[in-house]
Amino acid sequence: MFHSRRRTVSLIVKRDGSLVVRAPKRLGKEEITKIINKKKEWIEKSVRKMKALTPAIKEFRNGEIFLYLGKGYPLRLINNGRVKLKFDGEAFYLFCGKAGQGKKIFTQWYVKQAQEVIFPRARHFAEIMGVKYRRISITSANTRWGSCGSHGTINFSWRLVLAPPDIIDSVIVHELAHLLYHDHSKKFWGKVHEFYPDYKQAREWLNKNGHKLQI
Repeated sequence: MFHSRRRTVSLIVKRDGSLVVRAPKRLGKEEITKIINKKKEWIEKSVRKMKALTPAIKEFRNGEIFLYLGKGYPLRLINNGRVKLKFDGEAFYLFCGKAGQGKKIFTQWYVKQAQEVIFPRARHFAEIMGVKYRRISITSANTRWGSCGSHGTINFSWRLVLAPPDIIDSVIVHELAHLLYHDHSKKFWGKVHEFYPDYKQAREWLNKNGHKLQI
C-alpha cells in the first residue's frame, strides 16, 4: 500500500494478480480496508482475469513455440553441444543438455536481440523527432515496456523484442516524446501521433497481447 498526496483511493490489480493500493495520507487503515471490502467483487473478478491471461510456463521441449518480432517459431532440441541456442529464421535450436537452463539462455538471446533491434530504431526516431537521449538501457521489466528518466536515460524491456516491429516502434516513439513532455498532456500525445499515427491501436494491441510477451 502506498500513501501519497492524491485525493482518492486507487486500486490496481497487477498482472501477477497482486493488489496495489494508493491512498491519500489522511486516510487510516480502517477506512482503506472498508473501501477494499466494498470493491471485493471487482477485485476478485480482476484477479481471475489477470490469472487467466498468465501464459503457460515454458518447459523448453520440442515443438514449443517462442515469439520473436511478433511471429512464433518452434523449438528444436539438438545434440550439438557447441551451440547453446541458434535461430535460423524458421526455428530455434537448443542443445538438449542445456534445456534445464532454457529460460536463462533464451533471456540472454532476447536481450542481445533487443539491443540490435531497438538501439538503431531509437536512433532513427530520435533523429527525425529532433530529440536527444543520454543513454538507452535494456531491462528485465515485467510490467513496463519503457520508461524515460529525468536526465534523458531511456529504458526498454527486452520483452518488447517478442512483439511485432510496429509495436516496438510505437513504444520507442512514446518514450522519446517524453524527452519533450514529461506528462501525458495533449501536446505529448500530439507529438506521439505526429510520428506514430496508429499509437492508439498499438496501445490496444499491447493491452490485449502484452501478457503473451513472456517466456
